[in-house]
Amino acid sequence: MSSVAQKRRVITGIAVVSLAVIVANGCRGSGEEPPSLATIVLSAEVGELKIEHGPRARGKAPEDWVEIELEGRIFRPTLRAGVLERDVVSWQTPADAAVSEFSALKMDDVQWILDNVVEEEQLELGEYLVDEDGRAGVRRFYSQVSTLNLWAELYYADIYALVVYSHDDSPERYLSAYRKTDGGWKNTQELENNEILAVVEAAFRAGEVAEKRP
Repeated sequence: MSSVAQKRRVITGIAVVSLAVIVANGCRGSGEEPPSLATIVLSAEVGELKIEHGPRARGKAPEDWVEIELEGRIFRPTLRAGVLERDVVSWQTPADAAVSEFSALKMDDVQWILDNVVEEEQLELGEYLVDEDGRAGVRRFYSQVSTLNLWAELYYADIYALVVYSHDDSPERYLSAYRKTDGGWKNTQELENNEILAVVEAAFRAGEVAEKRP
């Protein structure tokens, strides 16, 4: 365990504090407010990073730790959402954008899927979606899941946000990046090989996540 995490309340694993902001039918709980922003400390062993070592990991051994701090929210318990209709979705927050993306993929609505992505990446994604073999795999995956669980919403470099999520009762967690646009938060692949994204993914998968408040 890293020495930093020993000094703070570690919050990886199952969330334990009640905050029912989104319920399984996709509706926000009345009177509930999302948690306030805090400094989130994320750390992981260098050997767990899934990209070429960036400046934070360069020169370190696989068993050494790297650590970053991002502003964000940890949802405790996880926010749970089902499929929403197109006319009620929002891109106002990264979490909203993740629910819209999940709903579009569940509904297999190509135009809606594209609308969830930053404009300059829509053409390439559209070409993938017309490929029946590739799209069949997406359909198959989303036909087998029914609930989106949101674990965290993290902000990076003013215009980016990272959302950590899972499906149903699966222990596997995923990470999506979003960019702030005039139309709200939209999915982007711009951070695909970014070390920050790699540290966040490794921290939630095999490292440590802690909340630091004044």
